[in-house]
Amino acid sequence: MMHKLVLSLLFLATALAIVPKSLSPDYTLCKRSDPGLNNCLKSAIQSAITLLTHGDKHLGILALDPLRITKLSINQGTGPVAVNLTFFDLDIDGIRKITIDSVEAKLEGPKPELFLRVSADQPLILKGQYMIDGNVLFLPISGKGDAQLDFVGVNASIDLKMKKVKNNGHTYAVPQELIFSLNPKNLIIKLENLYEGNKELGDHMNRFLNDEWETVYGELQDSIQKGFAGAVIEIITRLFTKIPFNSIFLK
Repeated sequence: MMHKLVLSLLFLATALAIVPKSLSPDYTLCKRSDPGLNNCLKSAIQSAITLLTHGDKHLGILALDPLRITKLSINQGTGPVAVNLTFFDLDIDGIRKITIDSVEAKLEGPKPELFLRVSADQPLILKGQYMIDGNVLFLPISGKGDAQLDFVGVNASIDLKMKKVKNNGHTYAVPQELIFSLNPKNLIIKLENLYEGNKELGDHMNRFLNDEWETVYGELQDSIQKGFAGAVIEIITRLFTKIPFNSIFLK
């Protein structure tokens, strides 16, 4: 509920400060009446990822690749992985190499929705700073420093739920919720400076984390997915609150 409130306030603040913008001719546009709408959107979104790799100053959108998550906090109090883990200035590299596998669009009515399935042949690499304290499979873990997470063989889905809102004579599709599911075939974890720089203990723990990556990721998956979702929906909100619905999804 709080997330939806923040998105609504962001829309109102943005809408009051700008006049409607339009997409440049470089972007592919699709007609809602097209029987092949889903395939058109699949190609359009794939092209848009490339165009937005380095951002779009006209639309006020920052770089998509690497995508920056300023802070991601994971507070896992119970279970096999019980840690307080925070990532800072986390850059996600490799989004430009994602493949849009399919799109299902429901654009009519007051609550449009887009459902995407995506995959990546090359790893999604997260690099940043971390701070951790707690237990992993009952082994104590602590440290802070450089972190790298390589998500290998990614399959993911994105479910974007929107709401049509009128402002100054124009209708906008305001994002309300984004549900992100991330399922890698492998996760390679590297945490520097564990145990106050004790290399032997740190190397042992990194090997242990990688050996048990499925259990570790299974415990942290929900928080990581929400971090991805928050970063992605911010970009979509900036785009969809500046360009009217009928200028993105043509009649």
